[in-house]
Formats: sequence, C-alpha cells, structure tokens
Amino acid sequence: MFKNIYIYGLGMMGGSIASSIKNNNVTDNIIGYDINPNTLRYSMKNKFIDEVDDNNFLKLKKSDFIIICTPLSAYNDIFKIIKKYSPLKCLITDIGSTKVEVTDTAKKIFKNTDRIFIGSHPLAGKEKSGIKYANKDLFTGARVIVTFENNNKSKIVKNFWSNLGAKISIMSPKTHDLIVSKTSHVPHLLSYALVNTILKEKNIKNLNDFTGGGFKDFARIALSDPLMWKDISSTNKKNIIKSLDVLSNEFKLLKSMINKKNFKSLHRYFKNIKDKLS
Repeated sequence: MFKNIYIYGLGMMGGSIASSIKNNNVTDNIIGYDINPNTLRYSMKNKFIDEVDDNNFLKLKKSDFIIICTPLSAYNDIFKIIKKYSPLKCLITDIGSTKVEVTDTAKKIFKNTDRIFIGSHPLAGKEKSGIKYANKDLFTGARVIVTFENNNKSKIVKNFWSNLGAKISIMSPKTHDLIVSKTSHVPHLLSYALVNTILKEKNIKNLNDFTGGGFKDFARIALSDPLMWKDISSTNKKNIIKSLDVLSNEFKLLKSMINKKNFKSLHRYFKNIKDKLS
C-alpha cells in the first residue's frame, strides 16, 4: 500500500502502530522520529522501525504516508515541518482525540498544496505511556474513527487501519468531536474530579485503603497523560462544556431526589438506566 511510512512520535501509540504495521506487513519500510533520542535507539534496537530520522527531517522527503503520534499542541509546528520537508504529494493522518481544530489547522497550512490530512482517532490505548508499553495487537478489533474530508484519500486511510485489524467508522470532524466529548472526554474529566475529591479529603485517615473496584477504575483513568487531556480540553472546549452542563443537571437531579427522600424515583432512575444497558 505504501512504500515508506513515517511515524512522527514513538510513544506507546506510535510504537504500537509501528509494531502492528510490521506484524501485518503493511509496508516495506518504517521511518521513525521522536524528540527523545533514547526512544529512537530503543525503537531501532527492538526493530519497531527500519530507519531513524533526526531534526533535519531529510527522510520526510521520501515518505508517502505520515502518521502523527504526538500531543495535539505540537501539531501546528509538525504540520509546518511536513509542509517544508515532505514530498509535494503525500497523505497525512494522526491519532489525536479531537478533529475539528486540527483539521482546520491542516487545511490552512497545506492550502494550495497536494498534501492532504485525513484525521484518525483509534479508540484504543493505555494509561501508561512510552514505547516500552507498545502492543502489536492494540488495534485488533478496536474501533478507529476516520474523518471524511476527501473520499478517495479517506478510503486509503480506512484501508490502512483495516489492515491493522481495526473496525472503521467514517464521520465528519464535527460529529467526531461531539460524540467523543460525551463518550470519552467528560468521563475522563469526571475521573479526575472524583479522584481529586478523595485526595483532598483530610478528615478520614488512610481513605485510600477503603476504596473499592469502582473507584480504582476511576483512578486508573486519572493516571492518563495530563498534557494530552489539557490539549483535548482546549481543542474541544465547546462540546466538553455542553456535556459537562448536561452531567451537572444529572447530579442536581440525583441530589434533589436524595435530599427530598424521593427514593422510589431514585430507584426508578437506577432501574431505567440498568434496563437500557441490559
């Protein structure tokens, strides 16, 4: 499909993509770049990639498919690097958790060129970071959202992820950001907020010793990369605020039913949700 795939950023996700590409024989050659030289050495030593690029970005010139695997806040500079050093015609995708702002930025920077950005968002990952946690099977059976910007190019990106074993959904950047604000972004923010209430509790000693499985699930999520979630919050602000408002109304409803001792309504509330999920 591609002669040279360039992976910009070799953390857990970039490393997982590289190892999955190798495992599924998707390309003849993987070029890797990371700001951490130790990561690059590890990537070559463990055969995640075939070639290393450096800050001169000379190997971008022979890349026909570029995958950005960095924090969202780095995209603007990366797009400019790609514009300067990549072939006149190349396809670019990413793994970022928001799509409207980055797609608009790509269109602006790549305007009047044949470089095309098609956003991707694999709904897969771990709270742990770093290439040492890479998994060649991470995308097997996982859902990957591919944004619809260019019919032919979107199909190419879709086929790439399919070759890694993923299940594909196609949607607009706007629809993507609306959906994931509800299903991913707010749940993560809720995890941070809930864990913080426990960490701030000073009246009960050793409170962490008395947490159950539910809290530990929230705590696991709250171990996610803080920079990533700062970037997500800033690039999907409107949708997240709206979703937080909806969640706030649910908390108000719960508080009201408990405060008024309306436990029959509270029971119906719980049961209706359970029935819908069953």
